[in-house]
Amino acid sequence: MQLNFSTNHTQPVCSWLANILLPDKHIPDSEIVVALLWQIWQARNHSIFRSKRSTHEQIVDLAFITAESNRSKPQDILSTGERLLPTSRNWNPPPVGTIKVNVDGAFPMADQKGSVACICRNHEGNLIGGSSQIVPASSPLQTEIRALHHALLYLIEKGINEDHLQVDSDYLAMVDMLNNRCSPPWDCRTLIVDVETLLSRFPLLRLSYCRREANSLADWAAKACGRGFLHSNWASSPPSIVLDLLCIDALAMGSTPVPM
Repeated sequence: MQLNFSTNHTQPVCSWLANILLPDKHIPDSEIVVALLWQIWQARNHSIFRSKRSTHEQIVDLAFITAESNRSKPQDILSTGERLLPTSRNWNPPPVGTIKVNVDGAFPMADQKGSVACICRNHEGNLIGGSSQIVPASSPLQTEIRALHHALLYLIEKGINEDHLQVDSDYLAMVDMLNNRCSPPWDCRTLIVDVETLLSRFPLLRLSYCRREANSLADWAAKACGRGFLHSNWASSPPSIVLDLLCIDALAMGSTPVPM
């Protein structure tokens, strides 16, 4: 069933909201209600300005994923008290012999595409590789999954898929989907299957959630790629801002930056 966002459908929406808020009804978590209303607003804009229709199922799927991500990110400890989130707001080096790969995606709301990047560093914090790309995407979640997909292909191309690898993303919903095998929304299922297929070629890879502040270099690279600011060999000949961000991370972890 397609959603119709003409004005004569305002009353049914209001009736639905009034119905779920009746005293004898089960009231959903506030995060879910807010996320659902936001997704309805997004679907309305896509329908009017892009002639792109969304089904009820698509909107609800995205709302639950958004609510879970927003509920988890700001806290050091989840409300259940069962799972600890990383407390460090700085980039931390991996163990000796392990390569840390930070991945991130940027999704401008005006485009049906995103930009992704991965940053590879060793235990001393030195940049040893990186890649970026423009990708098709219709949501932030799709962009983050494509960022991981791009990173895995890059690592395979470099022939380091059998090394000890720690892959960090600041998008908790995606990390949970892959680590806990949570069900992804309909429009991301094919992508998740592709990523899981690639992950089978990485026997020593660990996928973890990190705070946004600990992912700043990958975040900058993804956004710079989307704006056309990165040249093709940026990882082997880093621009000055990349060197600055590397130095900031090195100083935060108590190391002396190594000139490149």
